[in-house]
Amino acid sequence: MALVAVPFFLILFGLITFGVILALKQSVTNAAAEGARSAVGIADDATATARAEATARDRLTWLRDDQEAAVVVTAVVNPCVAGAGRCIEVVVTYPYDSEPLVPELPIISAATPSTFSSTAVVQITE
Repeated sequence: MALVAVPFFLILFGLITFGVILALKQSVTNAAAEGARSAVGIADDATATARAEATARDRLTWLRDDQEAAVVVTAVVNPCVAGAGRCIEVVVTYPYDSEPLVPELPIISAATPSTFSSTAVVQITE
């Protein structure tokens, strides 16, 4: 019985960990994209960056308060590389090594990245 139970629970724990990590990665990516999109059409750079950062943080409210506080969101307005206009770049980073979402297991934690990061860039004006 124990020979079957231990591998079963290791596989089950691995599946749950993979699902949570996949949800986190998708949320970080979505937060960056939504933050960048929210700044489209805003003429003032300070207002555009503030809105982008606020929107990105709002997309990660499912995290606990201490985990949400660990998220780093930066938004920067620069001239677009390919053409005229201004582009906003939103970067969302979550430090998974210091704020893991599931308890660590030596076998599985060796395969998890230390940070999750996503970048989104959109043109905000012409």
